[in-house]
Order: sequence, then C-alpha cells, then structure tokens
Amino acid sequence: MTSRDLLTLLGLDDFVVIDFETTGLDAGQDEIIEAAAVRFRHGEPAEEFQQLVNPGRSIPRFVEDLTNITNEMVADQPTIDEVGDEFLKFLGDRPLVGQNIGFDLGFLRRLKIRLGREEQVTNRQFDTLTLARTFLYHHTGFSLAALCEFFDLAHEGAHRAFNDALNTGHVFIRLVHEAAGFPLPIIQALLSVQDHVEIPNKALYVSLVRTMASSGQVKGLTTSQIERPVKQAVYESQVAGTDYSPVTPEDYFGSGGQLASSWDRFELRPEQIEFSRAVGETFEDGQVLVAEAGTGLGKSMAYLLPAINQACGAGPPVVVACHTKHLQDQLFYTEIPRLLESLEAPAKVVMLKGRGNYLCRSRLEFMISNASRLLGPEDCEQLLPVIIWEQFTRTGDIDECPGFLTRWNNRLWRMLRSERGFCLGNACGRHHGCFLGPIRRAARQAQLIIVNHALLIADSADEVGLLPDDYHLVVDEAHNLARVATEQLTQEFGQGPVRNLTENYLGSRYRQIFRRQLQDALLLVEENEGIFRRMQAACRRLQGDTSELLNAFIREHQFEPDPSGQQRSRQGRYVDPLQEFRGLEQEVKTTGEALENVCALLQTIYDALSNSDVSLGDTLVSEIEADLREARALDTSFKRVAVDDPGWENVLWREVRYSAKDVKVIFKAAPLMVDGFLRRALFERRPGTVLCSATLQVGASFSYFREEVGLGEQFDSWPVLEREFPSPFLYHEQCAIFSWDTNVDVTDPAYPQELAELIYGLTDLLEKRLLVLFTSYAQLRAVHEALYHRLHRTDRRLITQLSRSSRRSLLEAFKAAPRAILLGTASFWEGIDLPGDLLEMVIVARLPFANPTEPVVEARVEYLEQQDRNPFMEYQIPEAVTRFRQGFGRLIRTSRDEGIFIVADSRVTRRRYGRIFLEALPVDAIPFQHPELIAREAGRLIFRSASGKLGRKT
Repeated sequence: MTSRDLLTLLGLDDFVVIDFETTGLDAGQDEIIEAAAVRFRHGEPAEEFQQLVNPGRSIPRFVEDLTNITNEMVADQPTIDEVGDEFLKFLGDRPLVGQNIGFDLGFLRRLKIRLGREEQVTNRQFDTLTLARTFLYHHTGFSLAALCEFFDLAHEGAHRAFNDALNTGHVFIRLVHEAAGFPLPIIQALLSVQDHVEIPNKALYVSLVRTMASSGQVKGLTTSQIERPVKQAVYESQVAGTDYSPVTPEDYFGSGGQLASSWDRFELRPEQIEFSRAVGETFEDGQVLVAEAGTGLGKSMAYLLPAINQACGAGPPVVVACHTKHLQDQLFYTEIPRLLESLEAPAKVVMLKGRGNYLCRSRLEFMISNASRLLGPEDCEQLLPVIIWEQFTRTGDIDECPGFLTRWNNRLWRMLRSERGFCLGNACGRHHGCFLGPIRRAARQAQLIIVNHALLIADSADEVGLLPDDYHLVVDEAHNLARVATEQLTQEFGQGPVRNLTENYLGSRYRQIFRRQLQDALLLVEENEGIFRRMQAACRRLQGDTSELLNAFIREHQFEPDPSGQQRSRQGRYVDPLQEFRGLEQEVKTTGEALENVCALLQTIYDALSNSDVSLGDTLVSEIEADLREARALDTSFKRVAVDDPGWENVLWREVRYSAKDVKVIFKAAPLMVDGFLRRALFERRPGTVLCSATLQVGASFSYFREEVGLGEQFDSWPVLEREFPSPFLYHEQCAIFSWDTNVDVTDPAYPQELAELIYGLTDLLEKRLLVLFTSYAQLRAVHEALYHRLHRTDRRLITQLSRSSRRSLLEAFKAAPRAILLGTASFWEGIDLPGDLLEMVIVARLPFANPTEPVVEARVEYLEQQDRNPFMEYQIPEAVTRFRQGFGRLIRTSRDEGIFIVADSRVTRRRYGRIFLEALPVDAIPFQHPELIAREAGRLIFRSASGKLGRKT
C-alpha cells in the first residue's frame, strides 16, 4: 500500500504541520518570532505559510545563535496579532502535526486568546516525538535532526520554522507507515491505554483500528521497513558433543596460534599471553591475582580463555563482573561468542542483571487493562513504547528500550518491573516466570555468567544469592569495585522506602491479587482475618508516622520550597542522630514503634504460613519472607540514621530535595570503609579470583587499591599476587601530552571563559573531534555558555551533557559530526570507546578530585586526620589519579590511533603534587600557553599524515 493510499484510508490525506520559533520555552511569557505551517495533500507538501514576527521585545542572544533570526531581521516585520488571523485561517480545521506538538500548542492557544478566539484547539493532533519514541523505541535519539538522519532525509536549515515543519511532515508520513504495519491487537492495546484521556496521536490509533476491522486486514495495513534489534540474555554455543580440550594461551594467542590463523587483524601481544597464563594459574592454584592490564592488551579475551578452560572442563562456573554496560555488552554479544566458536567449546553463557531491570509481563497486562484507574495523560504516552518493545524483546531488559526514558519515568517503571516473589509464581505462570525466571534458571546451568559490580555486591551481601555457591570470579574494571560497594551498602530511610514496603498491603491496585491470596491463605491456616486488617492498619500508621516525622523535621529546620521552580538537592552530613533529631524525640519514638510493629506482624504471618500443613504454594510464603527481610532492613536503617550511635565506621547524612511545590528529605547511612565487607563477603570465600583494570596502580604501587578492597596486610586467606602487564601501544609515537601553563587557576571566575577560548582556538587550528572532561556541571555549563556564541556559525558542533539526552545519544551525535566538541562530566571519564578519528583530542578541564563536601569523602578525610595520617596524599590523590588515568584512556584505543591529551588545570605544573598526575601518564607533558604551539607540536610529533588536516578552518 502506498503512503498516499494509506493516508487517504486514515483520513490524513490533508494535514498541516506547524512550527514556531520563539524567544523562549514559556508559552505564558515568551513570544513567537517566526511562524510556519506546511499543508500536506496526499503525502506531498502543497501549500506553505512562513512569516517572521516582531515579538515586541529583544530576542535573547542564545535564540539568535540557535535560529539565526536576529533583532534586525524582525524589526520591520508584523506582530503575531497582525498575522494571526491569516495563520489560523491557513490551519483551518485540518489535522495538526508537530514535533513535540505540546510546545507549539501552548503558543497557539495563547494566540487564539489574544485574537479573542476560543482557547481550545479542536483540530486532531499528532506528535512525531511520541510516535518516534513508540515505534522507534530502540533508537538512541528522538530530536528532529536524529529522526531525519534515521529516515535518510535532508535536514539543512534546522531551527528555522519552515524547514522544521517540512521535515516533520515527511517524518510523520514514515511513522504512520510504521504504525500501520502492526497487527490489530497491538494497536488496540495502544488505544485502550489512552481511551480515558485526550492526547496527541489518539486519533491515529482510532483510525487504524477502524480501518483494520472494516477491511479485515487485522495483521496490518503495511509492511514495516525497519529492522528492530532482538537481543538475547542466554547464549549457548552450538557444538556437537561435550568433550572439550583446554587450549593454552600460547596455542591461542601465539604467532602460530588459532587467533593468528583466523583473524586478519591479528597482532602478537606477548603481554596478553602472559596475562592469560597468570589468570589460568590463579584459577588452578586458588590464589588472588591483582593485575593492571594496559589498554590495548586484549585483557578481556585473555581472561576469557582460561575462564572457558575452567568452566568447560572440570572446574566450577566463572562469574565475570563488569562496571560499565558497554563492557558487559562487548563480552556477551561479541567476544564470548567469537571465542567459543573458535574453540568449539560447549558452553552456556548468561548475562544476568538485577531484578529492577526486567519487565513483568503480567504487570504490564494489568496496567493496560486498568489504565483508566492508574494512569494520567503523561503516563499513557510514556507507556506506549513499552507496549511495542514488549512484542520484540527476548530479554525483558528495559535498557533495550531507550524510547521509554527510564530515568525520567521511575514511578511508572516501578509499577512495571519484575517484583520479588511475583514473577516466579502463579501470577506469572502463563508467562513462564516472565523474563527473569528463565534467565535465572539458565544461570544455574551456565558455565559463564556476566554480571555488573552492583549485582555482585548485592548477591554477596544477601544470604539468598542469585549466583552459584561455588564459582571463580573475574572482576574487570576493578578500580570501581570499592565505590560501587559503598553505593550498594548505603541504607536509606524516607517516605519512598516506607511506601515500597507497605504498598503490598495498602492502596496499590496492581497488588490486589496478592492481598486476596494472603487473606485466603490466612483463613486456610485457621488465622482469622483480623491479622490482615491489623497489618493494613500497621502499614497506614507507619506511613503516617513517617510523614509526620519528616514534615516536622522540615519545619524544625525551616526548609522552604524553591520559588524558582528549579529542582535541586543539598546534602548535609551529621554525626549524632540525637542532636540531629533534637526536639523530635516523640516523633522518632512513634515511628520506630510503628516499624517494629510491622516487623512483628510480618513475622507472625510468616510463621503461620510457613508452619502450616496446608499447601499454600511457595510463592506467597517467599514473598512474605522477602517483605519481612525488607522490613527488618528498613528498621535497621531507621535506627542507624535516627537512633543509634553510628560509631566511626558509619557515615550519616540527610539529602534535602527542593522543588517549587514542596521539600522532601531522605536520610542515608553508608559504611566509612568497605574493605572489611569485601574481604569477608568476597575474597575470603572465593579462592581463584582475578581483579583487573587498566588503572589499579598509583605511583607504581598497588597498595592503595589493595587496602581499599580488603586485600591489604590483614588478608591472609590465600596468596595475593601483583602483576603489571603493560600496554602494547607505542604511546611516544601515537600521542602527545600538553599541560597548560596559565596564571588563571581553575577556581578563578575567569577560568571558564579562558578555557572556552582555548577550546575555540584549538578546534580552529585542528580538524579533530574533541572531548572535554569536567568534574562539575556548573563549570561545564559556564564553558558551554562561553563557547556557544563563538561556534554557532562555524562547522563545529557543540554537544553537551546539559541536555536530557542519554550518553548513548550524545555519543552518536558526536560520531556523526566530523568537528564535534563534546562537553561531558562523570560518565564520560570511562566506559566509552571511540577509536580512530572518532576521537583525537581530549582535554581535562580540572583534575578529578572528589567533592570534599560529599559526605563519605568528608568523613574519610576526617577519619584519616584522626589517625595522624595525610588524607590528601593517602586518599584524595590516589582516587583522583585513578580517575585521571581513566580519562587519558579515552584517547588511544587501538594501535592505529593517534591523538593529543591536554591537562588544562595549571595545578599539575604549579603544585608539587601535580607531578604525581603527570608521572601517571606514559609520555612527558609539553608546557604550552597558546593553542598554536599544540598545533605545531602535534603536527611535528603525531599528526603527520595527510588526514591530519592542520590549519585554520572556520
């Protein structure tokens, strides 16, 4: 079916795309500076309206830069009131289409009011942004430019109203074609979710349902032209038989080995062979290996070979724990399958994540069926991508669905994700335990299990583990292990944790089945229904007492909402809970009693069910047991933050979250150090463990890392071996390092402007992609503001982490622009891989010292001072050097890469400790004052090929 025929069938053969350029984002206060509309007839643009508008005020500079519409251009133009009637006449009652149409509708409603018209816009409304998030759920970007690139449409002249409207119309037609390719039941599900609300695109689903039903084309009106990726969480090598003969590192990685004969990009790396041999000996001898394996060594393949030898032989399974999702995916989807295939090894491999990552199909079905009682208009729009994604996913891992934006939809995702005791029981029986159940069952039979650090820590801290009892362990990216352990062991008390505990027994509609089963079970075991009512009353009391305590605390400290409307948070450490809650002793007491009462009632219910002779099924009992564990943990958290003396080993703080409407507070407690936990929970129980990273040493010593993770002098369970396996890269030939010799300190208010000038000058001289690494959003924002006005009329694209885009979409945009400048903070210091000309310049804006006011950092500094030790040299410097080395590691990723690394923080040359950072780099730094020296030296030392393209270009 052609697009023209499809649009006619759906009543969209005549629609109008609208777009406004404005002085700002607030339809109540800002003004239109350009209005455009394009009328599409039978799928082709037929008429247009385009008009610059005098807003009656000055256009902000950033809007001029974004749109290229200047104050001079609009000075002699009519006002929107003067052209408004003509614009509304052009629209008529035709369907309206827009990219994020809610923005345009706000200005359109205000225009109608100013012209004395009815404010309501009665035209049918369609939003390409929501449609793209729904039917391109797997894509990484949903801006108009990203959608044009996806559909291979030209998108010159972006941020001018006519060009944007024209492109939006073409994108809309393609998205309608995709929507029409889905079968009738899926479209009905999309429609049923929004049946009780009026939101854009609803009319499209109504038309699709009617057309499919009347024509009998229930399998879809079109054929999709998009290939959506389908990932697996379980990989099983297809090898006949079960015999496997181990392969030595020499036989695999050597010059005459299997890899050399099967891979045309083979490079002999003696360090890789040595590392692989050391890992195998660690498994066999039951030791602990702490290994720094340099970038480019091929460390993951090196440890995977002995892991497969062990797991496919007589040894136990091997668990590989990573920190970044990038490395997890690289191992599971690329390196392990390639290795197993070449070795002809019979192995099952599972990638296992925490429960909160997985969708529950039963809960999704319940949500769809009860949308009118559970979901508001925004919820309905946000749920649509999940409905489509669920048709394709094999893993249920929400990371596959960027269209859902999990981090902005936490409340909705909590209602959809897998829940303890729920997805493995009767409620999900027809879905075979949804996604998590089969993955966990596969993990119990797997030879290799890929997890992240967080799951490893959570499993080690929990008596009921997800991982096998006996396994060898490889911790990759091990420099992050202690930090992740601190995060995982942090306890919280506030309204959120209390609500999560009590919602099983109170108002959560999606838990009605559980409550009914529990009531029936209590009657069967001859417990009257009174205990269930007492449990509900206890939960209500706990919620009420918690709310009263926290509100009283907010009043006592006179915390007020932020009238600016900006959401922000502020942390404040405290040492003495009695002092922190002074004057609130009664509220603390009643809240503690309410928590203890909930724990006691849950214990009574659990005892009654677990000791009964009546067969109740394991699921209900296990869920009550899980609730009991959670209640006890919450009781412990409450006592730690509000009652008990924390001692030196715990750090306490409050986090106050401000918004325009209210103030919320949550209390937290973290261990001061995690070395003891890691020693007991992991290493004393796990002979045959490997910890590796490219950055474990500080000053040519492993001492800091070993002490941090519990492998210091107190550890004597097994021998600990230290090994360094250098990178095979020829850094002296592949990179040049520069240190900025400037009098402007990083704390100087003038520094962001100076850094922006450096970035501008450098990118003016060198046609290279540039990554600038920051330690704070405030400094990043200041540099962005200073750079933005300089770059908008050049071919250099400025990409910043200030937007709500994911790291993945920012990187995709960076890769797509040959002279892009990416400003990033914490998440860009590691875990990104941009080889070749995708990244050839890196600037460190500031040495990555941890924020000294962060509660755990502040407490550790004080503790070391009390021990008459030097916290700066023993703690803050080692942490920063490790981070610094990770930042450098973004630059050279292969033996063919070349690039320059710039330390813009003058402290590396003006402070004595700066030499520790410079000595951590593989090449001596060249001092510079102006970017011309960098360009000259870079051309002389590394960028010698024609592709270097040195010279001025704007």
